Amino acid sequence: MTTSPVGFVGAGFHAQTNLLPAAALADLDIVGLASRSDERSRTALARFGFTGLGYGSLDALLTNITEVDRVIVCAQPEDQPHLVRQLLESGKHVLAEKPLGLSAREAHELAALANAKGLVLRAAFMKRHAPAVVEAKRLLGSAEHGEVLSFSVEFAADASGFAPTPEQFLRLAAIHHLDLVRHLFGEPGRVTADMHRSSDAYSIIVTLRMRSGAVGTLRLTNSPTCTSEVDRVRVMTSAGGVDIDDTRVITVRRGSREADWRRPGEVISRFEPSLSTMSGGGQDLVLRGFVGQLASFAAETLAGGDASAESNVRTTSLVDAVVAALADRSGTSPAPLTFGAPGEARDAINAAILTGRKTSSSNLRLAYDARHERVPHAGEQRLLLDSEDQPIARIRFRRTSERLLLDVDAELAALEGVPLDEWMSSHRGFWASLEHEICEFLGADQWEPADTDVVVTTEFSVELLETSERASERQDHTT
Repeated sequence: MTTSPVGFVGAGFHAQTNLLPAAALADLDIVGLASRSDERSRTALARFGFTGLGYGSLDALLTNITEVDRVIVCAQPEDQPHLVRQLLESGKHVLAEKPLGLSAREAHELAALANAKGLVLRAAFMKRHAPAVVEAKRLLGSAEHGEVLSFSVEFAADASGFAPTPEQFLRLAAIHHLDLVRHLFGEPGRVTADMHRSSDAYSIIVTLRMRSGAVGTLRLTNSPTCTSEVDRVRVMTSAGGVDIDDTRVITVRRGSREADWRRPGEVISRFEPSLSTMSGGGQDLVLRGFVGQLASFAAETLAGGDASAESNVRTTSLVDAVVAALADRSGTSPAPLTFGAPGEARDAINAAILTGRKTSSSNLRLAYDARHERVPHAGEQRLLLDSEDQPIARIRFRRTSERLLLDVDAELAALEGVPLDEWMSSHRGFWASLEHEICEFLGADQWEPADTDVVVTTEFSVELLETSERASERQDHTT
């Protein structure tokens, strides 16, 4: 198979555990790789036998791969949108790890940009390329299996290390199975969800009625005890059924109206890959779809009009619907968020947020600890309140980072819409107002910020509330 040369962005755990070895198995020609360290980039390429060059930034990669028309992105979820935008603006087709956008709105913006540029943008839902899923989709689409009546999907894993909250679990892990439902059974009509939670584990039940009329459930569990993943699909059709276990084994059931209990009549067939010393360590990457996904992206003639970006919007919309259904079921609204005291100070900060001039906030780790406040996590939502303590916008935290106070620079200050000297002045003034609380927490007589204090920065996006949403959130906020 002839493949086009590709660029690659990312050299983290997932890239080096799954994507780069899968790319080697697919015989991809990676001519350049960018990460935050050119040395790390070179090491990752050499580890998997690639002869391309390593770079310390996306800018450097783009400068040196002008002849390459496609790039694979495997970065942190909160980093991917701006990396993808930069690649699309540079005229590159993009295959990006999921989630490609932390909301349907963000996914739609990226899809619209790709469409305007005449470029292909794909989210890396590798299950679509798993041999067992490809065959199951063929079987379910054949006349001999009849109509899909119902389905159940079960996924259980320990994702607590990177997706501890239900929303993170849905957006970062279970999104594969929500996309798989769309891939196999079409678009959903009605979505409901419920959840049961213990101290460190939870199960989410999603119930779907598809536009085709089929009904189905997803049982999604995040628990430290799920050290081995559970991955099952059960489909009932008017002619029998199809099961997929661990994205490896297909079981096909065909009944017969003439069969009865007096003689054998039902046919059950089981299809699974062979296991031998010749299968090698790459078999798992093939069976889970990584190799097929990358080979397809590198081999195809890519052109605008590809429906993948819009499909990602629909999958992200389904995730949004499940998150919303869980919120409706729990009857909870995002926690309130305020910046500054009511009045002129808060109004000025809110105005900067609503106009996009301020997209981050910073505080000392010590201040969080002294006030017994939790640092927001990526994906968490809050309601921004005005000077009358009424909700005006929804804030979604995208990224959290830490640095020493002495390392705060003009780039960080610009995220808050101010020059560095103004940032320092306003923040030191705010921290001075917390001296009593911090002294009490430390058991000290006096305190002032030190250059070695840790500054926590939270970057966020903002979504204005519609009039109806404001009324609803106002009612929830005041009850």
